Amino acid sequence: MLLLVAPALALPLLVERFDATTLAEGWKPSIGAQTGGGKPSAYAVEDGALVFRAEAKTRRFTAVSRKLELRDVSWIRVDARVKTEGVSADASSVAPCGVFVRFEGGERMQAGPCTSSPASGSDWTPSTRYFEVPAGARDVEVGFLLPGAGTAAYDDLIVEPVSPDWKALGRGSFTYHWLGTDAFREDQLVANDEAYDRAIAMLGAAPAPSSPGARIEYHRYGDLETIAQYTGVRTDAHVSGAAIHTIFRNDVVSIMRVLAHAWGDPPPLLAEGLAVSFAGEWDGRELRQASRALASAGTAPKLDTLLDPAAFHGLPPNVAYPVAGAFAQWLVATKGQGSLQALYGQLHAEAPVADNRKALEAALGMTLAEADTALRAWW
Repeated sequence: MLLLVAPALALPLLVERFDATTLAEGWKPSIGAQTGGGKPSAYAVEDGALVFRAEAKTRRFTAVSRKLELRDVSWIRVDARVKTEGVSADASSVAPCGVFVRFEGGERMQAGPCTSSPASGSDWTPSTRYFEVPAGARDVEVGFLLPGAGTAAYDDLIVEPVSPDWKALGRGSFTYHWLGTDAFREDQLVANDEAYDRAIAMLGAAPAPSSPGARIEYHRYGDLETIAQYTGVRTDAHVSGAAIHTIFRNDVVSIMRVLAHAWGDPPPLLAEGLAVSFAGEWDGRELRQASRALASAGTAPKLDTLLDPAAFHGLPPNVAYPVAGAFAQWLVATKGQGSLQALYGQLHAEAPVADNRKALEAALGMTLAEADTALRAWW
């Protein structure tokens, strides 16, 4: 008789409840971020949680972390809970905020939320984040950091090895990735191939995502929660280099975002504008029509606002994106596609807004206010 024995479940690498009155062995404080001198932020184990406190004048921020050995581990999952008070949502602009991980030789990556959004009946916000272990990494540092003013409490940290059921398919110019049985249909693959070919025809040059012949990595997730757990970005689609991360099986906008890197890396007014104009619509409406509706409601943002990346991303997507797309269409209609391509290379996402404004106004031959008036008349 053959006896089948289920494989042993992998034990967690770490379970930390902070039930003692001091840090357990292995945890070490350090300066995790610094923008000046003075007294570092404080931390303490209180009421079964690790609590950080910093004032508005604080410029040296304490991190508390420990290293975990990785052996035959390809993925890890990090679970934790956070409760905050008075913490700004932009605290992570200084350094990864909240729970973080850092693989051997790498940079810190945020694994948990910076501010709490408690579920009903709870003061705590739970979080889950998955990380693929880089090849050759022998250890991972896991810790907590509050690089800004306020109070943050962390608890129930669990780090464990996992084996996500990722599937992959190389097809044409893409390598598709999906979880479990959530595969692509043939018509969806064909539609992406057609979008790729149309984008190449418009751009006039084939991309070079990472090396000659390399495919675009197309990662598809089932919902917003899953894409946030794997990428740390809670949005329906975004690109990272030559990789697409999306909840859509057909994502014309993201395909153009990746391929347009051959033209440059401009601020979102142009980067998102070109991609949305390529799709030709937003939420089922033609871009000029959607922009006119926003203008009639008094909610259409001005170009001066959209040119600032922080302001752009601070607007609701259904406000910023259709107007940016209509702007790209207006550029092509009134100045020609060559003008759009030139601006794509002249403006830079990381450049000061004032520099991008100067370059844009010089190329248009008018101020942004004049361009905004012309654009609204064209709608």
